[in-house]
Amino acid sequence: MKEGRAECIEGLLQAEPMAITAKEGGKSLVYLAATNGHVQCVKKLKEKGVNLNAELNRAVGNFNAEFLKSLQEAGVDLDERDSTLGDTILHTVVFKGCERDIKVLAEAGVELNARDNVGDTAVYQAAVFNQPKCIEVLAEIGANLNIKNNMGDTALHTVVSRNNVPCVSALIKSRADLNIQDARNLTALQIATTSGFSECEQELRKAGASM
Repeated sequence: MKEGRAECIEGLLQAEPMAITAKEGGKSLVYLAATNGHVQCVKKLKEKGVNLNAELNRAVGNFNAEFLKSLQEAGVDLDERDSTLGDTILHTVVFKGCERDIKVLAEAGVELNARDNVGDTAVYQAAVFNQPKCIEVLAEIGANLNIKNNMGDTALHTVVSRNNVPCVSALIKSRADLNIQDARNLTALQIATTSGFSECEQELRKAGASM
């Protein structure tokens, strides 16, 4: 694998078909080939039936620029949505709280504001799954914090309605729009006040939110 010769992959798989699922040090053949920039080997593994998108998902937490570049050159669309929830790999990375992977994906050119089947962006996903650090990273790399999902809620509306103070603070720090209204024409401060969430209300008022 270090030499990166596609014919070596061909010979290996002819001699031992099960080698396609082999791992070295916990890393799959695809991961090792892609990380070392051996695109032809990655393509050969794809020809032999390896699902590169599945390999991409398995590698979450261990992304690097060369790995993603090699997969892209082998035909992987990093913005492809899965067939179940409509999640992109960015949604998955955020769900798992892999902050470093977010930055690597951004450098690879992924769509930061891609929506899943219910209109949730990665920012919204970070809010729902209590990932305040991911919210801050997404904001730093230019993600839109104020996109409404199909229900008319932004990430801020949702975290306030759940009394999630750390994520409220992350969104305030990242300069989310504090006065945008949801589908019921309510602001985050109105939600906090009527729900009796005093800590959220205090954070919002201190940041200048209005009713």
